[in-house]
This record gives sequence, C-alpha cells and structure tokens, in this order.
Amino acid sequence: MKRLLAIIFLAVIIYVAYLFFFSGSKHASEPKPVALKVQRHSAAFNQSISNAVFNYINLKDAIADADTTKIKTETQRFVTVMDSLKLDDLKKDDSTIFLTAKQQISDINANAQDIISQTDVTEMREDFRMVSENVYPFLKTISYEGNRLYWITCQSAFGQDKEGSWLSYTPEILNPYFTNAKERTCGEIKDSL
Repeated sequence: MKRLLAIIFLAVIIYVAYLFFFSGSKHASEPKPVALKVQRHSAAFNQSISNAVFNYINLKDAIADADTTKIKTETQRFVTVMDSLKLDDLKKDDSTIFLTAKQQISDINANAQDIISQTDVTEMREDFRMVSENVYPFLKTISYEGNRLYWITCQSAFGQDKEGSWLSYTPEILNPYFTNAKERTCGEIKDSL
C-alpha cells in the first residue's frame, strides 16, 4: 500500500513538473493576442472628420486667446472643412443618419458664420458655445472613431444660469470662455468620445 501511494505521489510530482516547465514555457513565448480595432467608416471619412475636429480645437484655442482676428480666421477654416466632409459612408448605414448629420452640419455652419459676423469677443464666445452644442451631438450621430475627446461643461460660463461646453483633446480644464487664469479652471468632464 505504501508503495502504491509513493508511485501515485511520484506521478503527481512528475505531472506538475511537466506542466510547470513545458506547458508554461510554450505559452510564455507565444505573442499575446492584440485586440482588433473595428472601424465602421472608411479611412477617407475618418480623416475628414479628424480634420474637422482639429479645426474645431484650433477655433476653441483662438476663442480662449480672445484674439478676434485669429477667431475669424480659424472659424473660416473650420467652416471650409465642415463643408468638405466626406459623408458618403453614412448613406450606406441609414439615410436617416445621413440626413440628420447634414442638418447638424448646416446648424454648425450657421452658428460659425455668426462668429465671423461679430466684432465683440463675448458675442463670439456665445456663438462658439452654440457651435459646440451642435458639434458634440454631430460626432455622436456619426459614431465618431477618432482620437479621444472630452466634453467639458462650465455651469457658470455665461453667468449664474447659463452654462458653456466645449470639446477638448485632453481632460485638463482650460475654459475657453474666460481669459482670467482663475476662471479658466471652471468646468468638469461630462462625457468622452
């Protein structure tokens, strides 16, 4: 009986050693699987949207600098890019999404044109708030696939009862609606895309 237990014990030790030395090394040398990035849209579509977001961020930065000449220049660039978006991918999915996106672009451009017609930076900021309020749902409608964006809101950007929101590449709060360094930290992240 002792001999049988010794043989079973020895067999278990050999089996565990085999698993430890041979099976473990096999898995350690295999490359780990990499998650596939599934894209719904074409490269051309995604590039055109990325260009629009880039120009939006440049406009936001100009608004933050309160340089009215730069604001008008960046707004015109933004409108030009928005007018040249390659939205054909949306026609493949659902015509309702395509029509909704087209309407949102029209609203974005109308508010952006209002920025160009203003001379006062406060009015420009108010119009930029409306541009932002339209860009955010537009990106959600089209299922944005670009770099991470943060949707940030300051509850008192335009007084006690009027908030202002904007998109940013970084989670750092740099409020474009204020020039005062103390007020530039007003805001909190509400969402990310």
